[in-house]
Amino acid sequence: MEASEVRSALEADWPELASMLVEHDADPVSGGLSYLEMAAVARFLANKVRSGDIGSFEAFFETVERCLHEGDDEAVELVMVGLLEDLQNPNLTELDNDRRRTGILFIVKLLSRA
Repeated sequence: MEASEVRSALEADWPELASMLVEHDADPVSGGLSYLEMAAVARFLANKVRSGDIGSFEAFFETVERCLHEGDDEAVELVMVGLLEDLQNPNLTELDNDRRRTGILFIVKLLSRA
């Protein structure tokens, strides 16, 4: 998987995420997600954690895992730095420590099942 394919992979099974990303033009260089757009995805996920609406998380993070395993170096860096590190940033997600910790543990649990 190339970095330009990450966006379509992440939004494939989540129409709401795809709708949110419509507001963001594809990165003109890669044709895919930029780091700023990944920050928007992290904020989107944080909003879902706050509202308790995490029903789509398992499929989403299975796709994240696929990106990490099948992605080229640029795709892996985009997901690791652009998304996973953003999810840990309380200034970006505005999640308190308990919610952020719970969200991160949920992600780790999902990724460790593979």
